[in-house]
Amino acid sequence: MALPAKPADWFDRVGGVNALPVLLMIIALPLVGSTSTWVTLTVAGLAMGMMIFLMASGLSLVFGLMDVLNFGHSAFISFGAFIGASVLAAAAALSESATARGDSAALVAAASMLPSSDDPGVDALR
Repeated sequence: MALPAKPADWFDRVGGVNALPVLLMIIALPLVGSTSTWVTLTVAGLAMGMMIFLMASGLSLVFGLMDVLNFGHSAFISFGAFIGASVLAAAAALSESATARGDSAALVAAASMLPSSDDPGVDALR
């Protein structure tokens, strides 16, 4: 497959809606400063967008099929995200306090919260 001769042909083929997020990410890279911060902000923005998409699509699906506004699934998604963030923050605080004091018991407790290699979900993340 050959590349289009003019950039306008490529833009028409890909579409402005699909190229806009990529263009904004490229523009934001020099404005942010460091690459690690840029990656963190990009991943966080995509994660928030996916969560909002899950809530909105569930709401529109339930409303479209049943003609009932049910906000319950959005509440459960938000509650699950809150619990996950709380557990991660507690594990990070436990790990930081253990390394500052040199407490091996707290370090082992923090390490036990991390997924192990025999956990089937870990292989899916690799």
